[in-house]
Amino acid sequence: MVVGRAPGCLLRLDNPRVSAEHASIFWTGERWELRDLGSRNGTFVDGRRTAPGERIALREGTRLSFASPDDCWALVNDLPPVASATRCDVPVGEREMRIAQDGLLALPSADDPQISIFENEGGRWFVEGGGPARPGVDGERLDCTDSGWILSIPPPSPGGVVATTRRDMGLPKMIGVLTLLFHVSLDNEYVQLALVQGSETINLNARAHHELILTLARARIAARGEVDKPESERGWLYVDDVAAMLRVESERVNMFIYRARQQLAEAGVLNAGSLFERRPTTRQLRLATDHIEIRPI
Repeated sequence: MVVGRAPGCLLRLDNPRVSAEHASIFWTGERWELRDLGSRNGTFVDGRRTAPGERIALREGTRLSFASPDDCWALVNDLPPVASATRCDVPVGEREMRIAQDGLLALPSADDPQISIFENEGGRWFVEGGGPARPGVDGERLDCTDSGWILSIPPPSPGGVVATTRRDMGLPKMIGVLTLLFHVSLDNEYVQLALVQGSETINLNARAHHELILTLARARIAARGEVDKPESERGWLYVDDVAAMLRVESERVNMFIYRARQQLAEAGVLNAGSLFERRPTTRQLRLATDHIEIRPI
């Protein structure tokens, strides 16, 4: 990230004492660092003026000033960076940025998730746009129906540190380890979903997308008896058929998928983006886990 007065700076300052490209802040793969880019009036870290080109390690709470020690910024956390996307099909002054939250990013918006970008348990970012998820490429262009975006993917952290991990989360919750536990009324009008891992149970607030997860869960359970098929061939449903079962338009299924991932991510599931799997050409969809239990109410 470049700090300065130039139009292309991610952190753009209006102070005339600030140079066009004043300083850069970047992630090394292990920590955040700052480097002054030969500015006229200097860059200050915790009140000390840094030498041009000097690399300074930053930590949570570090105070930064550009051109004047009185104009102070603070690093509020030092977790690894997350994915973001900047709109590229409009004039520079009108470009907006979307930043991933809880390991998820939707383009062009969370209300219209034509493309989803999500972080897996190893800290890698994947792109999904109707077909199977693939690794994201830093700087690639992603095109939605009415907008184009440039994707920014941070470098992976050593040891697969997940940027969105809270430090007080305890045992990580993971798709493939936890069990999806459904309580369903006899008339299917009420669906309660809980996440069970070890002795911990997290009851999720009832949401419309739970019916989608339940529909796919029933397909996985029904396919358990198909012992003549490999596991990778079991439990798939066509998106159009799923939409018909849910009595919604096919485009609404994408919204349910994003909302489901979002809810699980907010509940602390590190690889919430991996809840679903897609096939590239057949428009098929399935749950990525067979750890499922359905109980009647």
